[in-house]
Amino acid sequence: MSKLRAACLLTFLIGSVLDLSTMADAAPLARGNQVVARWGKGHLSNALAYSPTGRLIAIGTNLGVRLDDPVGGAYIRTLETPSTVLSVLFSPDGKIVIAGLADYSIRIWNLSNGKLLRTLRGHSTGVIAIAISPDGRLLASVEELDRAGGPVVYPQRLMRLWRIADGTLDHRLDHAIVSHEVISVAFAPDGQTLALGRGNATVQLWSLRDGKLLRALRTADQFLAFSADSQILASTSGAMVRLWRVADGTLLHTLDEDHDFIHAIAFAPDGKTLAVAIGDISSTAIGRPSAIDVWRVRDGKLIFTVADHKAWVGALSFSPDGKILATASVDQTVRLWRSADGISLGVLAEFSGEMCCATFSPDGKTAAVGTLALGVQIRQVPYGQIVRTLGADMGNISSISFTPDGDIIAAGAGGVVRLWRATDGVPLRTLRTDLWYVESLAFSPDGHTLAVGGRPFAGQLATQVWRVSDGRKLYSLGPCCRSPSSVAFTPDGLAIVESSVSEIDSKIRLWSVSNGMLLREWQVNGGSMALAPNGQTIALTSAKHGVQLWRMQDGVLLRTVERNLDAISLSFSPDSRTLAVGSKDGRARLWRVRDGALQHELSGPVDFVTGLHFTPNGKTLAVSSLSGTVSLWTLSR
Repeated sequence: MSKLRAACLLTFLIGSVLDLSTMADAAPLARGNQVVARWGKGHLSNALAYSPTGRLIAIGTNLGVRLDDPVGGAYIRTLETPSTVLSVLFSPDGKIVIAGLADYSIRIWNLSNGKLLRTLRGHSTGVIAIAISPDGRLLASVEELDRAGGPVVYPQRLMRLWRIADGTLDHRLDHAIVSHEVISVAFAPDGQTLALGRGNATVQLWSLRDGKLLRALRTADQFLAFSADSQILASTSGAMVRLWRVADGTLLHTLDEDHDFIHAIAFAPDGKTLAVAIGDISSTAIGRPSAIDVWRVRDGKLIFTVADHKAWVGALSFSPDGKILATASVDQTVRLWRSADGISLGVLAEFSGEMCCATFSPDGKTAAVGTLALGVQIRQVPYGQIVRTLGADMGNISSISFTPDGDIIAAGAGGVVRLWRATDGVPLRTLRTDLWYVESLAFSPDGHTLAVGGRPFAGQLATQVWRVSDGRKLYSLGPCCRSPSSVAFTPDGLAIVESSVSEIDSKIRLWSVSNGMLLREWQVNGGSMALAPNGQTIALTSAKHGVQLWRMQDGVLLRTVERNLDAISLSFSPDSRTLAVGSKDGRARLWRVRDGALQHELSGPVDFVTGLHFTPNGKTLAVSSLSGTVSLWTLSR
């Protein structure tokens, strides 16, 4: 095992403990309610930078700027941020770290002690790109396209020029950004020129000395990069990279990436090679084509290609000596490569990605966590060490369930459900449903039957019932064309409760398990559903009313406990006395079922709660989130 690989393994093991130790930073929000553990390291963003000394790499994540030692492979620290890091760089002297954030701000830290020096505000959307002048005095920043959609009109995408010393705006190039949006920005290493990629299919070169336009290059642009000697400018246009001579604007070479979308470019420090990250833009799913092409600048020839990442690469950075190329990918890994020949040097850092759902085993000793692209992680409780990973090739895990005896784990992704033996992860069988997307899984109390609900294909039924022992589909429940479908078994196992939505109506239906016949139904206006363990109460999210509680016995609406229309996740405590409600804003609220009183509100550094689950003893609540973490909260009574 190489020193780097061994160090990466040590980093991974240490990281499992660090995930827990960082919980001291999460202050309790109510007496007895506090985060006791947080699993996962968040997810990568398309931001990566080597320090000038080569001893650190800054990695952008949704939790902050992570600093790693690329030589020893050790994790150093994370500079925490309130939103996702979209861009990151070091100052030329290596003393400060600067990051552009999704919350429209720019943050500047002292690298030696991690202290936040200042926050710059002036953008109206996330800061997607930043560049620093070679003398470290000026910072250029570019914001994202307006996320609201529609035509982009100035000033919906701005370039700002800042004085780093005091955080004030420098207005020398204000006249340069009034006509068209700015897409990308780069300082020439000699400090004389600033290149702006414009929305009118030009790249403009501006003098920093007198603010005059030097020349305009006719090319659509997404990314810009100067060679170290400032003589060549690389610009991207669709699947093309163009190399320009800066002195007179002559086009030197066109590098054709054969219809692949370009995600990032970077010159080697000696200016002799250019790395280009390419990949399929149609999806971020694992397994899509992805590669890094390294081109010779002198004659525009492709030298070699590396393709070990499982998804497209969004950021590139060369070490200062040019010997190593670092890459950050949607597959949630940061990898290091020998730049001379593309030989892999190993994984520097690996992240957990978005967490889609989580559930505890019946004995509470382990938890199954579904991820967006990394399969099902089986973790120990409470420390969160990953025991094994199941179904890494499944894609977006949408639902997970244990059999009541804890012997079998089921997970759904797309229209497929897989079953594994819980003790050792041995695959048992695969159920190929008639669903486009599996929304909900529920085992019967005896564990012999599995109900699968979800989005059906045209003309199909949204709920299907399968026999666990041999994977045979027993029957489907009608009527057809309903979506989505949430399912649960009654405690006696005699009936299946289903909540579904159609273009005509939305109903809760009660079906007989023995013959699949409809027993009862009533009209609702809802989506996701949870059945209390005692079988007496149904909780339902409603696009119009928030979260409603219905009496199971006769279908009577008891009360509306939460009028938050963004509520998406529901879970009852094992004693059926408390309902946990998670929402898109990252909050989880606990409501008393008998009178609808709000008991507690839990909030922390998470976004978009994707799932909630109580431990079997009801003392802890797991909150999974698209932030790439699962937070374990201890609950007061």
